[in-house]
Amino acid sequence: MLKAARIVVILTLPLVLLFTSLEALVFQRAYFDVQFSRYGIEAVTGMEREDLLFTMDQVMAYLKGDREDLVVISRVRGEEREIFGPREKEHMVDVRELFLRGFQIRNASLILLLAALAYLLRRGAGAAASALLWAGWLPLSLAVLLGGAAALNFSPYFVLFHEVFFDNDLWILDPQREILIQMLPEGFFRDTTLLGAGIFTLLCLLTGLFSFLFLRFRRGKEGRLPAAPTL
Repeated sequence: MLKAARIVVILTLPLVLLFTSLEALVFQRAYFDVQFSRYGIEAVTGMEREDLLFTMDQVMAYLKGDREDLVVISRVRGEEREIFGPREKEHMVDVRELFLRGFQIRNASLILLLAALAYLLRRGAGAAASALLWAGWLPLSLAVLLGGAAALNFSPYFVLFHEVFFDNDLWILDPQREILIQMLPEGFFRDTTLLGAGIFTLLCLLTGLFSFLFLRFRRGKEGRLPAAPTL
């Protein structure tokens, strides 16, 4: 049972940190404000900044399940119109499903993580810290590797992601006429991936570091690093 609890911590903590890291970015209005400036989205779309932010507020509410449709009315080049066309709205149905599944995975992982940690704490703080140490440090090499690959050449991974998670080509939008892709160009997704990976890496590093320091403090200056739990 002790080994199983350690394995649960090692598997679920990275999932909780990963989804939380991404959520910390993509549901922040200020983040979109910065990205709109970075990529000159006002000039591309013909929309004023407040209209862009209002539109993204509606998109985020839709992805969180707080509104039932993506019928958004705002101004484009001074004229009120519906922002998203049929193809864009159909694609966002799939995106919403992906987000909601991600939330479900994160929430289920969090429940399992807390239950496993509670069990380990009953066996002693050292048992919980040992599991957290490896749960924090084991994903680091993979996060750095994937982040580095995305930084060097993001486009192939961007396409691969869509081919894996979507069973249609609705994600292929026309940047000349469809505002969704104008508002959220590939560069936005690259930045979000790299920043999300950075936050995830930092959280994993801090989790492992604090756990290591706690164990070292308990074991004294001659303490040894605990062995990795075996599967």
